[in-house]
This record gives sequence, C-alpha cells and structure tokens, in this order.
Amino acid sequence: MASNCPNCKVGNVTAFFESAPAPVNSVVLVKDRKSALEFRTAPLRLGVCGNCAFIHNMDFSADAVSYDLGYESTQAYSPTFRKFQHSVVHRLFDQYGLKGAHAIEVGCAQGEFLELLRLSGVGSAIGYDPAFDATRPAFQVSEKFQVVPEYFGAGKSVRSSDFLACLMTIEHVFETGEFMNSIVEAIDPDGNPLVYIQAPNAEKVLTDGAFWDIYYEHCSYFTAPSLTRLMRQSGLCVLDVRTEYDDQYLSVDARLEMSGAEQVDDSASVAAVLKQVDAFRLRTEEVLSGWRDFIARASELNEKVVLWGGGSKAVAFLTALNNPANIEHAVDINPVKTGTFLPSSGVEVVSPDALSAIAPQHVIVMNPIYSDEIAASLAELGLAPRLHPITASRADLFGLVKA
Repeated sequence: MASNCPNCKVGNVTAFFESAPAPVNSVVLVKDRKSALEFRTAPLRLGVCGNCAFIHNMDFSADAVSYDLGYESTQAYSPTFRKFQHSVVHRLFDQYGLKGAHAIEVGCAQGEFLELLRLSGVGSAIGYDPAFDATRPAFQVSEKFQVVPEYFGAGKSVRSSDFLACLMTIEHVFETGEFMNSIVEAIDPDGNPLVYIQAPNAEKVLTDGAFWDIYYEHCSYFTAPSLTRLMRQSGLCVLDVRTEYDDQYLSVDARLEMSGAEQVDDSASVAAVLKQVDAFRLRTEEVLSGWRDFIARASELNEKVVLWGGGSKAVAFLTALNNPANIEHAVDINPVKTGTFLPSSGVEVVSPDALSAIAPQHVIVMNPIYSDEIAASLAELGLAPRLHPITASRADLFGLVKA
C-alpha cells in the first residue's frame, strides 16, 4: 500500500514497519500508576518515501497528541547534554557572527537553548512553545528575552530576526512541508536570517535497529536527503548539514535561496537510505530478540533490572517488549519526573538515590552517550550493577565470547 509523501508531496510512501500500539504521549507527567496503565495508545506504522527518503507514521493523528504543561521533554539536567548544547551555540556564533542578533526559537521547551543564546551575547530572543512552564523558566525573562506559551504558526512573525532555531521539534510535525513554508513565508528576505534545524537522525535509527527511538509523538523521521530536500523546496539554501551527538541528531544550517531553487542530485543518498530501510526489520527483530531473552533470563535468576532514563526511549523500549513485569523502575535525574509513572507500562520513575534501596543487578542505559555520567553516579552511591547500553548485542548481553 502506498500514499503520497507529506514531506516532498510527490513521492509514494510504502509501509515497512509496524509496532505494537504506542502511548500517544511518552513524556507526559503521569501522577499515578492506574492512569499510566490506562493511558491511551494508538497504531504506529512507518512508511518511507521512495522519492526523498522521508519516513513517517502513516497512522498518525495529530488530535491524539497533547503538548501542554504536563509535557516534560527537557534533557538539560544532564551535564553531558548541556556541554553538547554549549558546543552547538559556540559553533553557530563562531561561524555566523550572532553577537547582538535577535533570535527566535520555535519549540523552545523550557528555554534552555534561549538561555545559552542570551549568555553568549544575542541582543534579544523570543521562544514559542505550548509546553513552557512560566513557574520554572530556564532562562532570565525580561523585556528583551521572552517565551510565548503557544504554537508558532499563522500570524507569528520572524521578520525582525537574525537567527531562527528549531531544535527537536519538526519531528513532531506531520505536514512538514506546510510547517517549513509557514516559517519561510514569515522571513524578511532583506534580513535573511540564519535558519538552524535540528532533528533526530533517522539513519542512526535504521542502522542500529533502534526500535526504542520510534514513538508516537515523533510522526516524522528525517534522513539527510529528506531534510535537505525539505529545506530546498521551502526556498532555503543549505549551507551545512551534519550529524551531532554521537550521530543521534541531524542538523542543517540554511538561509533563503536568493538565486532560484537549488538543484541537487541526491538520488544516491536516497537509494542508500532505502537499502537501510530494507535491512531495518531484520535488524530490529534481532535486537528485540536479544532483549526479550535477556530480560526473561534475569527474571528466571530473580535479578532486578532497572532502566536509566525515564523518557521516550524507555516508553518505546517497554512497549516493544510488551511491558515486562520484572522491570518496575526507571531512573531519571530530572527531579520533576520523580514519583511519576511511564505511560502504558506503569513503571515508576525514581531518582538515582532510590537505587540504594532497590539494589538492581542490571541497569539498562537508554542512551549510551550518558554511560560515563551514569557510571559516575552509581559509583558515588557505592553501587556496581552491570551496565548494559541499549545498543548492546546479544553476545554482549549474555557475556558470550565472540568467535
């Protein structure tokens, strides 16, 4: 079955992966286990465009998803993540001279990136995000630095901006072409601000068989050819495209294309992604099988398993494994999450300190980039469980010696 691509509007989309019904929100703060267990789920079926290599949930319904004060997606409590965001800001300032600029961020969460821009020397900034909580702003609100707790869309203007950022937001948008067109239409061509777009890197998901990175809110999954194609067809000239954060993120720097549509032959890149798609199902089944067997074995041995990371990856991981009963806790360093419960599974989110009483034998690290940070936290607690990165192979999980 094929349908038209919501990204390029011309390609045929063919389904290639279907998951168990997924919670429609994976990082909302659910206050009790009963509500978590009864949390709404919906179908999730991925398709890929043969023309631009864009991937999306073909069964997505925007009405099912809510972004409000209970939506808690920040990663800024992690020193590793803060260091990464600092590096992004430093690069952009060094490369494009943003000192004194007026910045706009679409999808600013709690204002963490805006605060880094302020500290680095932008002259003013405004962010848009319906999930912004004014009681805990991450940056200093003033006349020149503000957040509007609304969606960015029709009626909003970026005409006076020098820099527009949209980090980890466009993957939540189904009609990506319309979204980018609305942004470009609001840009003053005389000002021609720098546009920085950051999204999860779908090619990393494909190559790793990363079923834990597939969840309902992320209705759109970008590869390099699909994101750069979107920029060009929206009237932007791509200045730079790169992967970041251990290849987990894909980013593009762009400005308005002043000399007509940029013509680029990306057919080879599209073909490469389509090959990765073909291999994804087998890879995913292999990875899932390893984790199912490992968790079943831990249960047989009466060994406690906890997850480190109480966010979207944990929810997707548990959903794919049919919410195993012997995983009862997920650790998260975000204090706002402590005492809440993961949608669908009902797994309780606890602080690192709680591990002293839980005394797990195994900790599954939901994002391996935080492994050193997690190991240090466990050492401070005097605990030495086995750490298993989510990307671990069957051989690694079972301690087998490779031939």
